[in-house]
Amino acid sequence: MKKHLIIASYDGISTYYCGIGTTMQDTISSLNELADSEKIKISLAYISADPKGKAFNRECLKNSIALVKKTGGHLIPLCNGSAGFSEFNMWQSFPQWEYACASLATALNVILKDEDDNVLMLHDTPFLLFHKFKQQIFGKKLRCFYMPRSAGLNHEFGDEDWRQKRVKLEKEAFHAIQEDSNASVLAIGRNFSQHLIKDYSLSFTGNDYLINGLYFGRYKRFLDNKFDISDLRKFGINIDQKSKIIFSWGRASIAKGLKELLEAVCMGQSI
Repeated sequence: MKKHLIIASYDGISTYYCGIGTTMQDTISSLNELADSEKIKISLAYISADPKGKAFNRECLKNSIALVKKTGGHLIPLCNGSAGFSEFNMWQSFPQWEYACASLATALNVILKDEDDNVLMLHDTPFLLFHKFKQQIFGKKLRCFYMPRSAGLNHEFGDEDWRQKRVKLEKEAFHAIQEDSNASVLAIGRNFSQHLIKDYSLSFTGNDYLINGLYFGRYKRFLDNKFDISDLRKFGINIDQKSKIIFSWGRASIAKGLKELLEAVCMGQSI
């Protein structure tokens, strides 16, 4: 029996536009190293992206192809009914979520082998809807781990009607997943798990956390260099030696709360 790890992700396999992409690129780099010592087949599933589009990233796709070739796995482009051109096309809305999950289930019915130990890791909230289609994958040993990155009750994205439908779909999905003995929801952090426990009545054991980390091999060329504040001047940033610096790893998107953090710091300094 061979171990077969299938990773489905909304970013980082053939695109690179958000934090999940960074996590996935670190994952692919670390798995490439692991594959040197462990016998494991790795397949990667992703939303099919237009090579001429804004979301597509050639280097990410190159790294993904190298990993699946090295381990004897499969590269699985998923169809979600969009043009696959932009970040918006990747997520879009609920019908596209379902199309992507149906596409994944169809592909798995073709590539999974009965004798393999198949583990499917589903990165990001839209893949919660995979539970609807998993039931039509017959005769395969398949364990599924769902890793939502946000939820409708803790992420103000979209208008109120859209969010309420999202919350309904999420609650239905979480209930179905908890009823499935071969499926689990993994929390990407302790704080986010508290939201899921409070808002969606989920429960987590000590093994149900998969904290995002960094694969430092990807950042070695930066970590080995030393910088001081004078290096920032080329970017038009002039700060004093005594200035306080807030360090944040990730995009400066509205969801990160950097605006609120800066407001709180300014309030603290004025007290």
